[in-house]
Amino acid sequence: MSRVCCSEAREQLCTEHVPLFASLPYDTQKYLADRAHHARYERGTLLFAEGDVADAVRVVHEGTVKLRRTDADGRETIVELLTPGRTAGEDLFLDAGVYPYDGVCMTDVNLCEIRSGDFLDFLRLFPDAAASLIAQLSRRLREVRELNRLLTENDAARRLAGFLSAQDRRLCGRTIALTIDDIAALVNLRRETVSRKLTELGAAGLIERTGPKEVRVLDRARLKKLFEDGWLRPKNGFASDEAIYR
Repeated sequence: MSRVCCSEAREQLCTEHVPLFASLPYDTQKYLADRAHHARYERGTLLFAEGDVADAVRVVHEGTVKLRRTDADGRETIVELLTPGRTAGEDLFLDAGVYPYDGVCMTDVNLCEIRSGDFLDFLRLFPDAAASLIAQLSRRLREVRELNRLLTENDAARRLAGFLSAQDRRLCGRTIALTIDDIAALVNLRRETVSRKLTELGAAGLIERTGPKEVRVLDRARLKKLFEDGWLRPKNGFASDEAIYR
């Protein structure tokens, strides 16, 4: 089922489009890519369960992996959605940790798995890689704090605007590849509410939906202002730019 996930061709290393590794020299990435294994999993596959020992770094190349927690009543909370380029596990096994959530394939998934021992050897051999890991974990921590802040916002439009602004920054303006259901789960809003608010934001010229799981931010400044300052809801909808803001 597995094969080495790399190629002799420079441009085909599996690490080159992963933020955690992209800034590292080619030879450093090649060392890691030679030790990574590629695997494909079908939709619905449980990659790891809450409480399992964190035994590998997993790098998503295609598809989406859902990190979830389930309470005693069976209610699911989505911690994060791993889309292409995102990683799981690099922050856990450094202290022999266990997964605090399940990892479930929401779609068919193509990913690389780097065993914990190989990854620790990699960090010891290449100090620049350790520095990159620290920077990546710091960014991840900021994202978690930002999401927690968003979830305290009671206004659905402002919560959604803040989420889309954060995703746009993280993706450097690239398309946000999330479905309405994905967004609803991440920002803890009803699907119908997210759909309605996306339509309103589109009508205001702040975003556009280019597909069932594609959202593109058109006006970063106004979207950010909407999150920070709120908006005035006129009776006739978005009558003008001035009507959007307080």
